[in-house]
Amino acid sequence: MLKAPRATALRSLRWIHLELTHQLQGEMQLDAPMTLGSLFRSVWGLALHSRSPQAFEPLFGPSAEAYRPWWWSPPDIGQDTRLPAGSLLVSRLSLQDTAWPHLGACLDALADFGLHGLGPERVPAELRQVRLLGPDGVGSLHQGAQNAHWDALEVWQSALRESADWGHAAPMRVWARTPLRLKDQGLPLQQAPSLQTWVLRCMGRVQMLLPQGAGALLAAADKQAWLERCEGVTAQGVTLWQQQLSRYSARQQHTMQIGGLCGNWSYPARGRVAWPWLRLAEHLQLGGKTTLGFGAVQVLGAATVGMS
Repeated sequence: MLKAPRATALRSLRWIHLELTHQLQGEMQLDAPMTLGSLFRSVWGLALHSRSPQAFEPLFGPSAEAYRPWWWSPPDIGQDTRLPAGSLLVSRLSLQDTAWPHLGACLDALADFGLHGLGPERVPAELRQVRLLGPDGVGSLHQGAQNAHWDALEVWQSALRESADWGHAAPMRVWARTPLRLKDQGLPLQQAPSLQTWVLRCMGRVQMLLPQGAGALLAAADKQAWLERCEGVTAQGVTLWQQQLSRYSARQQHTMQIGGLCGNWSYPARGRVAWPWLRLAEHLQLGGKTTLGFGAVQVLGAATVGMS
């Protein structure tokens, strides 16, 4: 019998989702599709460092490899590279509870997109709206982070209730809408991940985000049981492409080529026991470069007829 992750560990992982709406004040031309996440991260970091160095340090860390208690789901503009003036850019910034004391500085830096601008042309992007996306729906910042936060245990239990209502033949669909950077046996994944690989990487993601002292998410034997249960469940109905991006790193002083898999696929109904792991990945994002907006996925269960 499969054992769920430790409830105390899941409950200790808490975050908020901020929905941000910026409006471009001029036309913007992107160098390549799906580079808005990188632009947003760079400008936000610059603005945060200018406004509040004491907030910048715990959020960005001392090095490029440092752990960061946040992740970004960029505006969904598909393969577009030209954005006309007046375009509304809706993104989602997720902050772990350790970042909540710096929420005011974060919001001030987000408002500074109108000052610093985006892209080589420095097109101003005014912050028009900020909303909290909580378990009970959309709310305002006046609620406070404590009253609109998520925790991993709540997501897990909600996913169990969802899957209990499905028909036996219902597949699980995944849409990787920004590049998904996963590794399998140390090498970048070039095809849709098996369900076993997905669950393994999600376990690693959750464990990495757990606060210090939370302990192990699963005992070694329980982790192995999950992987054995998911073994042989492969992706079906696959539509994938490699999305490559170039990004200049001011810290490393050179241009990096980064990319990952975009597209959609499904897992057959016999793997639905892993539905809570898919739901967690939807909230936490998966793989590398999540602060650049990579690994943003949408998972669709039995109630959804087709892909978005």
